[in-house]
Amino acid sequence: MLGRNSSPAQRPGVMPRGAVGRDVLRLPGRDRTLAFSARSGGAEALIGDVLSSPSASVVEFEVSAGNLSGAHIEVIEDGRILQPGADLSIGQTSQTLRFDWRNDGAGGTGCA
Repeated sequence: MLGRNSSPAQRPGVMPRGAVGRDVLRLPGRDRTLAFSARSGGAEALIGDVLSSPSASVVEFEVSAGNLSGAHIEVIEDGRILQPGADLSIGQTSQTLRFDWRNDGAGGTGCA
């Protein structure tokens, strides 16, 4: 679940879609941003949205990072850091990272 329970204006640090085309997290520092999306079975979810996927299906995640060179994305599920098999190191000023996750049927899909 990407967790949309409020409008972007009510979520500190989240820029509304109209500002950049989709919800983006503004991070402390100069122009540092993260944007997330997830896709499964033709459906797409952005930050704050909910994406349902059938058990055992693959969910494709995309993370776009701005001005975060040298950082690393961690994927956390149920309190555990996952190793999705993709290099999630950010080495460029503007970079998009992609990885897949298989729904184990234990709950919703999401990223935050």
